[in-house]
Amino acid sequence: MTHDLHLITVTETNLDASIQDSEIICGDWSVIRRDRGRPGGGVMMLWRPPVKLRRLPQYESEHTEELWARFELYGHYIYICCIYFPPSCSDLLYFQWFDSVNNMCKTLNSNRLIVVGDFNFYSCSDECLLGFNSFLIECNLKQRNNKVNKNARVLDGVLTGAELSENDVAIECYNGVTLHTCAECARRAARSRATLPRELEPCDVMETISEDAEAELELDKIKKKYGPLGESIVVVKLEKHAKHGLGLSLAGHRDRSRMAVFICGIHPSGSAAKSSPPVKVGDEILEVNGIVLHGRCHLNASAIIKGLLGPVYKFILLRRKAALEDVAVKPLTQFPTALEEEPDDRFANYKGVRDITVKKGPAGLGIMIIEGRHTEAGRGIFVSDLQEGSAAEQAGLNIGDMILAVNRDSLLSCTYDAAAAKLKQTEGVVVLTVCSPNMKEGEESGASGVSGSQTPNQGQASKPAPSPAKPEPPADPATAQLRPNQDTVIEINSNNEVLGILLLGGSDTLLNGAAAVVLDIYKNGCIAKDGRLRPGDQIKDCNGVAIAKEMAHERMCLTIKQKAPKLKMNVYRPEPIVYDEIDVELTKKGGRALGLACIQPVQGTGVYLGELLPGSPAEQDGRLQRGDFLASVDGKDMSAADAATAATALKLCSNKVPIKVKRFKIK
Repeated sequence: MTHDLHLITVTETNLDASIQDSEIICGDWSVIRRDRGRPGGGVMMLWRPPVKLRRLPQYESEHTEELWARFELYGHYIYICCIYFPPSCSDLLYFQWFDSVNNMCKTLNSNRLIVVGDFNFYSCSDECLLGFNSFLIECNLKQRNNKVNKNARVLDGVLTGAELSENDVAIECYNGVTLHTCAECARRAARSRATLPRELEPCDVMETISEDAEAELELDKIKKKYGPLGESIVVVKLEKHAKHGLGLSLAGHRDRSRMAVFICGIHPSGSAAKSSPPVKVGDEILEVNGIVLHGRCHLNASAIIKGLLGPVYKFILLRRKAALEDVAVKPLTQFPTALEEEPDDRFANYKGVRDITVKKGPAGLGIMIIEGRHTEAGRGIFVSDLQEGSAAEQAGLNIGDMILAVNRDSLLSCTYDAAAAKLKQTEGVVVLTVCSPNMKEGEESGASGVSGSQTPNQGQASKPAPSPAKPEPPADPATAQLRPNQDTVIEINSNNEVLGILLLGGSDTLLNGAAAVVLDIYKNGCIAKDGRLRPGDQIKDCNGVAIAKEMAHERMCLTIKQKAPKLKMNVYRPEPIVYDEIDVELTKKGGRALGLACIQPVQGTGVYLGELLPGSPAEQDGRLQRGDFLASVDGKDMSAADAATAATALKLCSNKVPIKVKRFKIK
């Protein structure tokens, strides 16, 4: 080695409690470690003077194998993270970590941040890799390691915003990782009861674990993690059924002072009823796809599960004999119609109701729709035109038919935008529930569309009266100014640069709707340079992709923060901005902080909440979230306070703190 090292990070240490720190180090070296306790994981950091290192456990997640620390070297403070993602790790775990570090970078200078570790990106989806690139842009980080292993893969990451040199930190690469040595060297040092030498030869030994072995190890980890909670831990994978969903109904704890997520009903047609091992009423959901739901509100849990990508969901369940006594409601025997075939009486007031099955191909469904009003059927979504020879026309759909539901999801009271979004999101076989409002008495509607071989009606029904046409032609999107309380299409020249925008919304948050709300706009970003968007604006679609209510927050952000020369957005500007007001009372426990971070917006006054500290009273309460504006603390007005004033008010308040926040409301 060409450098005298003072800091070393190691992943896949393969250490456990039987190996003492003194067996790994000697002399003036010190160590911090996080052991998995079984083969294939674990991380640690080693350092010696003149480095001064302090561990930062508040930044470490319980779901990822990571260490965070701040070290001082030659008068400079550097934040460093050592992390390990095992092979076949879920995309959701990556996205959670991206979001966590992204929030940290808003307060930390990326020039003072170094992340090193094994990312195993070869097993990720394309969407995860796209999310990684967006994460680097948002955090102003760069991947410094481009070295490949013997399989021509870049598994290891060295991420920082700094242009590191010998004057800052000594750098040496082994197996493609800066300040990072392989696990085999660490184990050899442990066995020989010797320190990690200052001169290490690059090691070609790379330990690999099969997917089956990793799955067994993961099961052991789950049982070790949740075993103390109860009698039996059950792990089950459910694949969401296209029509009937997972088939689960959730309820909270009978004792309202305790939070839990119980299964109170299992629909006989859902996938949960056919699972192996079986899911049972009374099971408590501890975790879904790596997201811990233990100790959370069942309403939040329902939103989180709906926001997951699927279609396969991994549930970790706690099964106790006396659990039914703790469930807030009696076991359900009747279920929402959304999980069943629609009953005949749901659309009994409409003429010629029938199901049409259409197989959506590359050319789409071939349907054009309008939002209109029929004298008998009322307001709704109607078929205004059909592409000749399209799948919908061949299946028996007619011009003038009213679409009542898409894949059992009702379109009654839906706007044109919402209906168009639902149709665009469909894939494969699509079931349309339609009626023929112009059908005369005694006339029969076409044959049932369930078989997909309907015969079109003779002639075409007359079109319903369209909505009144707008008197003015649409403005040029490149220069159009946003109009209050109207949808406006604008086009922003992004030139593949950073947008500099902070967004709210998503099905896994408490602000859920068919739009993304602009929370803040950073200086020097494309959005700020364009100058037309402002906080409170609601983005309904971007480059032809509609923001659906079912989208999780991460997917919504990826839809808008895409790399493209131009972004064409449909934006709604509420004026005045409408808020929901939420009153909560938080209790400080054992002198611990409430877990609220106050952030001063770039535009506007007051402060909004940052990410809630995991395990804090605010996070456990479940009613507050990032982006809520602080209105008052203990009766004191905070609507115009700066971050320091708000933080002081929260710190000096009594044990029971009444807090009021304002939350954007989506139209």
